[in-house]
Amino acid sequence: MTAPRRKRFFTVWPASGLPEIWKQPMTDGFSGISVGGGRAFTLETRDVNGANQEVCVALDANTGRELWAAPLGIAEYDGGGDAGTPDNGGGDGPRSTPTCDGGKVYTYSSRMILKCMDAASGKQIWASDIKENHAGHNIHWEARPRP
Repeated sequence: MTAPRRKRFFTVWPASGLPEIWKQPMTDGFSGISVGGGRAFTLETRDVNGANQEVCVALDANTGRELWAAPLGIAEYDGGGDAGTPDNGGGDGPRSTPTCDGGKVYTYSSRMILKCMDAASGKQIWASDIKENHAGHNIHWEARPRP
């Protein structure tokens, strides 16, 4: 039996930088991107039926083409960074990064809702309201105490 071929990883960053394979414009948010199973996942804010919603977006990792988008809940940030910093032009949005494993993607919304979705379709498998189930409370999105 032959051992699986290992992927090659850069140990030194090329002086010219990495080649751009694709580019996809995104809306407001601070989410990172996780990649698994040929898909790239992130969170952003979108208008869904006239309301700002946090949305999990799945992109084809090879082409950047959107495969699906699943609303996670209202995008409203009490005391948040609505003004943003001068270099980002303002805005706010989801702060967590989805993770993926075993054909599932897991998200955590600003309202503390943990969801598990099918990575291929975006269909919800289960959800848990962490705040409600564990008598928690949400933080304010600012670095100074309220008066």
